[in-house]
Amino acid sequence: MREVHNGQKGSRAEAKIPISDLGKRPFQLTSSYQHNFPNWKNGAADIFHEKHPQYPIYSLPFTANSSYKVAFTDD
Repeated sequence: MREVHNGQKGSRAEAKIPISDLGKRPFQLTSSYQHNFPNWKNGAADIFHEKHPQYPIYSLPFTANSSYKVAFTDD
């Protein structure tokens, strides 16, 4: 039980020859996250400001009837 193995013997102990010639294989260079969400570099302190904001809907006066106007009586 106290015998120590001193060395490698047998066919399993021989050095294995690595196979390095795998040829050209397709490789995806970007992740699916990078493909779906591109980097807009928004952290570069570039804040988007509109110089002349246009409000075509909100600047018009309200011309329709409200439920209060329909149900209101002067009594």
